[in-house]
Amino acid sequence: MDKIKFFPSLKWQFFVICAVIFLPLTIFSNYILNKNTEQILNEELKNRIRTIATLSAKQISINNLNKIKTIKDTKTTEYKEIKEQLVELKKILPFIKSISIISKLNETKALYLINSNTNPQDINKDGKIEPSTEGLILIGDKNNEVILKNERSLEKGFSETYINVSTYTDKSGAWLSVYAPIEKNKTTLEIEVFLSNTEKLLDRFKFLYEKYLFLELAFILLFSLMISFILARPIKLIKEKLPQIANGEFEQTIKSSWRYGEFGDLIEKINEMTEGLNNYFKKVKEGKIQLEKKLKIIEISTQETKAKNYKLNEMLVNLNSINEFVKDMIFIKNKESLFKMVLPSSMELVDAQKGLIVEYSYENRNFTCISSKNTKTIKEKDVFSLNECSYFSKIFDTKNFLNIDEKGKLLEEEFNSALLFPLIIGKELKAIVCLMNKKLEETKKDKDTEKAKEENIIFIEEEETIVQTLSKLISVILERTHFFELAAVDTLSKLYIRKFFENLLEEEMKKSIRYGKDLSLIMIDIDNLKQCNNAYSHLIGDKVIKEISQRIKSIIKETDFSARYSGDEFIISLTNTSIEETKEIAEKIRKSVESMEIKGFKDEQNIKITISIGVTSLFSSEVTKSEDLIKKVSEELNKSKQGGKNIVTATED
Repeated sequence: MDKIKFFPSLKWQFFVICAVIFLPLTIFSNYILNKNTEQILNEELKNRIRTIATLSAKQISINNLNKIKTIKDTKTTEYKEIKEQLVELKKILPFIKSISIISKLNETKALYLINSNTNPQDINKDGKIEPSTEGLILIGDKNNEVILKNERSLEKGFSETYINVSTYTDKSGAWLSVYAPIEKNKTTLEIEVFLSNTEKLLDRFKFLYEKYLFLELAFILLFSLMISFILARPIKLIKEKLPQIANGEFEQTIKSSWRYGEFGDLIEKINEMTEGLNNYFKKVKEGKIQLEKKLKIIEISTQETKAKNYKLNEMLVNLNSINEFVKDMIFIKNKESLFKMVLPSSMELVDAQKGLIVEYSYENRNFTCISSKNTKTIKEKDVFSLNECSYFSKIFDTKNFLNIDEKGKLLEEEFNSALLFPLIIGKELKAIVCLMNKKLEETKKDKDTEKAKEENIIFIEEEETIVQTLSKLISVILERTHFFELAAVDTLSKLYIRKFFENLLEEEMKKSIRYGKDLSLIMIDIDNLKQCNNAYSHLIGDKVIKEISQRIKSIIKETDFSARYSGDEFIISLTNTSIEETKEIAEKIRKSVESMEIKGFKDEQNIKITISIGVTSLFSSEVTKSEDLIKKVSEELNKSKQGGKNIVTATED
């Protein structure tokens, strides 16, 4: 596609560049000059007005002015002299609107005394006009009093020559007031000056400014046009030939002339460079064909190597991710903890936004949600039949994974795409892992999110391979966990069996002694379990054992471990826990069991259960063998039984 050209030729580009550079500079500099000159003229006019006001004030006789105090004084010679002075000043200076003399009554008020007005006035407000009172404003007339705080300019005019910056307008035109003190702080002369003369002076200046500005602009445009035509010629020649030279036509030369100045030197250098390139590329062309053949061979080899490296790197990344995934789960000994780790790790491997794991029960022929993340409608412990979800039914029948690349529903949970894979032990389906909604790529996050969602981001083939591998690995770990539970976990309480607990305790004691960290034991006995079995049957007794086991597991930490030590006894090992902390945990377990309500068979009565607890620790018992530590905690348990049951007894430090 050809580049867009904004101007038809290079000379016009030069013309525009010169115009763009010089025109704004000229306009700006003239603007600054205009502003400064206008300011100077205004200041000069103000100085003239101040001078006129000051000189006029000095012509007024203070002695004559002090003799005018009442209305009768208007017939005096002094009044007539002042009146004539004001009228003469107005005639001499045609730009003056009126002249007034103002007297200061006190600190807050002033009064107009005499002005240059020659029209008769009804001073007494009685409907009669006396010629003798022409231009006089009645002394003492409240209507002619001025409040000084409302006239700040007038207030300053009693002490200094001052121009009021505010302008006023009436039928006669625009004008402003200037004040000059006659007798400081007592009387002042007010002159109202028309602004029309100053405006005419400024208008004349603006006319001259605009006229010369137009001439300057015309000169700049003419100068720019001339420069553009002078400079464009050699550059045009270079511009025409350089593309041909760039395309390998090194026989081309550019004609030069003395008129081109330094551009002529540039043209000669270009011609020399072209000749050198022509000689060089004649030699290069000879080996070009052989070089191209070798490059093609190298290119093919490089592409093949890159493809192999890409596949290898991809395999290594996937293997490392799966290795980290499996490494975290290899030591898990129960399926509940396994499933809690499987879901977030699987979602992270394939960049899924939400997911869940459902466990299948062959006895009840239904699924139970045992782990979920970011789902809206399906939560943990939700139960649904085999036929409620077609995807689950298909996996149950085929024992194979599903990659769904379209929008759908998992029960009531909506998804845009989904990966489902089974966990199988032997030939039986144990659980299904559901990973939904592939995350948007980083490049698509910058785009419109809704538009990116409409593209329906799906799980790719490499992620299918990861899922297939995960399915097999997790199934193996699940099978190992299943066998471990059969060998080391009590079927009724779901706690460790006695022998496995004793082996774990032996290892934990060695670590505690080596690193100097305390290890505590809690031994629990169910009070009167035998009587409960006799009174309510062994089914109720089993229910009691299950409930107590669940409460123990909910209170202790995941790093601690517990076991069913005998028929009605439990034992708990707490790592890095002091005797005081262990007593608090034991008391918490005792209160939790005491608050239990077990339903019996007869009349739905509630059965109250209590426990007796013994507590000891490695450092407080001063023993080195696990059997001695168990013996010590058993002694503390016997003390609780003998002490009345439903209490906690601990070894004293």
